[in-house]
Amino acid sequence: MFKPEPMQHLTLYALRADLPQLALELARQSDFCPDAPTAEDTLAQLEQLPGKSYRERYTSALVRYQKILAFCDGHPTPPPAQPEPVAEAELERLDAWLGEVWLECSRYQEQRRAIEEEQKRLRHLLSLLERFADLKLDLGLLARPNRFLDIEIGSLPTVNRVRLADALLMAGCLMQSFHVSAEVTHAVVVGPSGQRAQVRDLLHTAAWQAMELPPELLALPDAARRSLAARLHAADAERARVVGQSEEALRTHQARLAAAALTLAHAQPYARLAEEALHGHGSLAAITGWVPRRQAPALQQRLTAALPGRTAIHLRDPRAEERPQVPSALRHPAWLQPFMPLLRNYGVPRYGEVDPTLPFALSFVIMFGAMFGDVGHGLVIALAALLLRRRFPRRAGLGLAVGGASMIFGFAYGSVFGAEWIHPLWMSPMADPVRMLVLAVWWGVGFISLTAALAVYNRLVERRIASALCDSAGLAGIAFYLAAVAVLAVWLRTGTLARGPALAALLALAVVVFYKWRQQQDRGPERLAVALIEGVETISSYFSNTLSFMRVAAFSLNHVVLALAVFALADSLGSLGHGIALVAGNAFIVVLEGGIVGIQVLRLEYYEGLTRFFNGDGREFRPLTLATAVVPRAA
Repeated sequence: MFKPEPMQHLTLYALRADLPQLALELARQSDFCPDAPTAEDTLAQLEQLPGKSYRERYTSALVRYQKILAFCDGHPTPPPAQPEPVAEAELERLDAWLGEVWLECSRYQEQRRAIEEEQKRLRHLLSLLERFADLKLDLGLLARPNRFLDIEIGSLPTVNRVRLADALLMAGCLMQSFHVSAEVTHAVVVGPSGQRAQVRDLLHTAAWQAMELPPELLALPDAARRSLAARLHAADAERARVVGQSEEALRTHQARLAAAALTLAHAQPYARLAEEALHGHGSLAAITGWVPRRQAPALQQRLTAALPGRTAIHLRDPRAEERPQVPSALRHPAWLQPFMPLLRNYGVPRYGEVDPTLPFALSFVIMFGAMFGDVGHGLVIALAALLLRRRFPRRAGLGLAVGGASMIFGFAYGSVFGAEWIHPLWMSPMADPVRMLVLAVWWGVGFISLTAALAVYNRLVERRIASALCDSAGLAGIAFYLAAVAVLAVWLRTGTLARGPALAALLALAVVVFYKWRQQQDRGPERLAVALIEGVETISSYFSNTLSFMRVAAFSLNHVVLALAVFALADSLGSLGHGIALVAGNAFIVVLEGGIVGIQVLRLEYYEGLTRFFNGDGREFRPLTLATAVVPRAA
């Protein structure tokens, strides 16, 4: 729980013909993570890729199956208890058949798409026709040329309607509005022929947009409406017919598609091995990857029982140079699972590093509770998590944890929905704000010291001994930080300089500066200047990071101030307004301040904690598993 599981590298030699069955056996236990072979793990002669064609067949069949699935409505079903190996010839036949089914589905899909486009166009024409409902005339007359009249159909902003009508009237033309809304007016402009240029200048000034009438509308509006409705009804019937035919076709293939889903699920482990961890030559093949040390004997026993005398297994511990490539297998109890997504946002720990999930979870809950301590508000958060646990199962545990922490600190502060309705077990934050700030700083000192100690451990694991001992994030940096804190604490309390801690701080800082000087590639004064600057940066970063934890106390005080503001607002209103203000104000505090507190806690965790010791660039352990079959169902 405190670091990724110890791993062993596995090299499995087998006959090429047994690879599909071996892949299934490895996937059954779900403890083997494929990895590319190295020169030390694979014979130099094993330069071939025996599963390449199998992988290509699998990928082709899977893509075609997924296209068919997108055409249907699928639902997941688990694979059978005893999966069977899938031969490449079987995959080839399946791929060809899925190609035929997809061609059939694509024909129905194209027909449906064409019909739906026509339905969309007809509905648009019907909505457009509604704009001409007030015109009781044949729209074809408006669209055909006339010897004596020039006719324009279009729209303009409603704010310009009256002004344009007056201008057209002065030019000897008439404008008839037939569809007016708050923003746009549709109108017909009629004038004597020969004045088109003058009329169009007026229309352009009024932001006129000309309309082209579709051929389907060139009739009396009622007649055009009946024609369009009839065509839309026919298109609906045609779509229903095509959908029925496609559903019937899929029903005829349903059983075989279900079998195809299971076949692809059983073929997936070998296909993944072929992509990531398989080399061979002739009839011999080698599979390489990683397995947790505690699972290695069981995996070895299972493979030997499945193919007795036909496999050779070699297990070894990771080499020092391989550590960056070793996947990290993290095992956590159920109560820590809700915090893992927050940590995964930052990254995955390297193999051998400290797994920060437990300290992250504990410090996150403590700081949230301290910053948002209230029995009532914590209870609301916990109840909301319980009510939404089915919709957000991964977040429910997090909500219960922070809600419970808020309630615990609420009892310590004596706060219930912002009011001190119970006697505090400790004290209210407003009773002694300075003390709250001092305690927050001491919490920061402990937090930073812990993260720095974890950084030292991680560097020792990586065998970076000099950095672990002498760097600003190493033992020398920790010694300087704690000694400097002691000097400041004594000086603030007594006004005197503690010579012992001061000397220790100066010696530790000198070690850090000397280490920085040795690390520089420059020569001459520049080398010393850079080392001194980095020494100053060490001092400033430690103490600026420490002061960041004052926000823990600041937000606990802010919570009280917001509650006082809510009660003051409620007291200024009547009896009905008083209750509404209290409910709304407390809801505002839970939602807005609760969210802000969560963000601030994450900031402290990420930037003041994880950045000190957590690289976050590890490889996630992705074991070979049996895929879930997805069986299509007719739409």
